[in-house]
Amino acid sequence: MVHGRKSLAVLAALVLAPLAVPLAVAEEEAAGPAYSLIHYDEVEPAQALAYEAWIAEWVKKFTGAEMGKDYAWWAFSSAEFSYAYMSGMPDFAFLDKSEERLAAMGEAMGEEAVKELMAGMKTVRAHHTEIVKALPELHYEPAGETPPKIGFARLGVHHVKPGHEEKFKALIQRVVADFRKAGAPVTLEAYEVQFGSGTYHLVALAESAAQFYSAPTTRELLTQAESAEAAAAMYEEWRGLIHDYEISDWTFRPELSYLPGYGPPPKEPEAPAGGE
Repeated sequence: MVHGRKSLAVLAALVLAPLAVPLAVAEEEAAGPAYSLIHYDEVEPAQALAYEAWIAEWVKKFTGAEMGKDYAWWAFSSAEFSYAYMSGMPDFAFLDKSEERLAAMGEAMGEEAVKELMAGMKTVRAHHTEIVKALPELHYEPAGETPPKIGFARLGVHHVKPGHEEKFKALIQRVVADFRKAGAPVTLEAYEVQFGSGTYHLVALAESAAQFYSAPTTRELLTQAESAEAAAAMYEEWRGLIHDYEISDWTFRPELSYLPGYGPPPKEPEAPAGGE
């Protein structure tokens, strides 16, 4: 990674953007940014404690400076010592304003404090960022609780064959309709990765891993809504539309998130996320 003011500005743009709407925000805010930035950090296991202490320091500094909702972010971690930070942007012109955002941070916290925060990047082994666009027509929320309580996310990354994107989205619309008919107990959100061809994120959100794994499977829900034969046919169609598929589990980390006005203060970190 290239260090210096420019790199600090880029990191500020990628990690510290306005909060994306899709994850558990109030219903009246549902017309917020259509695009989200997801910044991923991969951390050496031996550096996990130091890394989490570094992110907790970011939360402390931003809380003390009262940076506000415009700088909010959601943090998630996986058992493989990977961390994801979801924030959002109103449009692509936002990326050109990174220097302005960095200047605002320096004014609120002091430039030296900002430089000290950036120094913790040495605990990161690798990182990358994706820009995704929400597909609200492919979202599903269980009836009742609004907004849903989010503690766990199952991320499915679907790499769709060129020219099959519309068929894929039509299939997911059918899945969403079946989820609604069967009363699926978990939330489903859909995003399209920008600057790429045919990559979609389908995210199942639950209050906890226990709730997710105790819920009916997708095949069971499709069978309940239609039939076992229809569910099998839908899976066969899905396999014909994609050329690759990846899944991963993520735990929401409120103590590593900066969410002013979105709930109670975060708890102190207890242990790194990774492990056996």
